[in-house]
Amino acid sequence: MTHTNTILDKDDNTDKPVPATKKKKEEKKNNYGWLSLVVSGWFVINGSMKISEGNTTWGGILVILGIAGLIFKIYEMSKKE
Repeated sequence: MTHTNTILDKDDNTDKPVPATKKKKEEKKNNYGWLSLVVSGWFVINGSMKISEGNTTWGGILVILGIAGLIFKIYEMSKKE
């Protein structure tokens, strides 16, 4: 009899085992999603500070990149569900 490293999925009513590596990959993917939201927010905040300092070119570029990142992430999250 062989032993495999599996974790039973509690959400599913069947006794079908789910590989442990698959669950870990899903958790990592979710963490990177929040990281991209934080980075996009940082772009918007940093760009608005640059605009207030008088550097409108770099500030505008950072704000546009941040807003585009936020819109893309919202689209990606709505598509997933």
